[in-house]
Amino acid sequence: MPPPRKLGFSPCIRSGYDRVDLENILALRARVLTGCSLHGHRFIQNFCFSETLKKRLSTLRSAGKPRPRFGGRGEQKTDPYPDNRGTLVSLGHYNPMNSFISCSALVERGIQMKETRHMNATRHDGRFITIEGIEGSGKSTNLSHMVEFLQKAGRTVIATREPGGTRIGEILRGLLLDPEQDMQIDTELLLMFAARAEHLAKVIRPALEKGEWVVCSRFTDATYAYQGAGRGIPNTRIAALAHWVQEGFRPDLTLILDIPAEEGLARVRKRGPVDRFERERIAFFERARMAYLAQADASPNRYRVMDARGSIDVVRSRITNAMREFMIGEGG
Repeated sequence: MPPPRKLGFSPCIRSGYDRVDLENILALRARVLTGCSLHGHRFIQNFCFSETLKKRLSTLRSAGKPRPRFGGRGEQKTDPYPDNRGTLVSLGHYNPMNSFISCSALVERGIQMKETRHMNATRHDGRFITIEGIEGSGKSTNLSHMVEFLQKAGRTVIATREPGGTRIGEILRGLLLDPEQDMQIDTELLLMFAARAEHLAKVIRPALEKGEWVVCSRFTDATYAYQGAGRGIPNTRIAALAHWVQEGFRPDLTLILDIPAEEGLARVRKRGPVDRFERERIAFFERARMAYLAQADASPNRYRVMDARGSIDVVRSRITNAMREFMIGEGG
């Protein structure tokens, strides 16, 4: 029997599928490359592709068009990864922000990568918690509260941030936030992941392997929100970099501080001079906010969304409750 062919998309194009729709189909490439079965061709119904794609698929089928095949020219039907058969997971109902979350949601709920299982097995009792949100949502303000709560619970805690957290990361952070920098969006994306690679290797992974808890302001969810939804970089590109740099690693818990973009920016402008991101238009942050909420909707087990409006004490109480609930679920 000949070996399975590499994943290809020319059959999809020949079958009449538009390049725009193939952006969503392309997200499934990660499943094959990370050793997970496609389990036949039922993924078209199982995954939350756009309604436009669903209608086009229905039209093509009624007209006698074949479904896209994943096996070079389409004649190879052998499952190249039989050991992982049946691991395909439905993403549930359609979400209007699907174009921004397809890849992150696939990684979150559809792909159980071997590297992730290896990381979970070697980091002992350490946990990785991230806090996310648009500008002015209170991430920096509440990070210290999260650390204090965990320390009182008897955990050894490291607080860090992205971009940054290491000497090289902080240098890259300075470049990324400098309002005088005229930077291409692809350069911005690559610098984010360069800083993340250093951060993982020098700070996050070593701490977790020692059983310490790491609390981080921003991680890859911010990249999907800012560079993906905000800048318009395809999520497939972000997912490819995330797989390369993180090897399946992800936070155990992500708190999203939600606030309307207009209110968040009003807080920022009271602080003084703005950085390169803070000077963006309100529409940029509205897109980022919607992407955060869409990610949380697609993967509710990892995310906790909380209203960031109100007094500091009220918001901290919400964070405390979410952290306590997580620790109870973790057996601690």
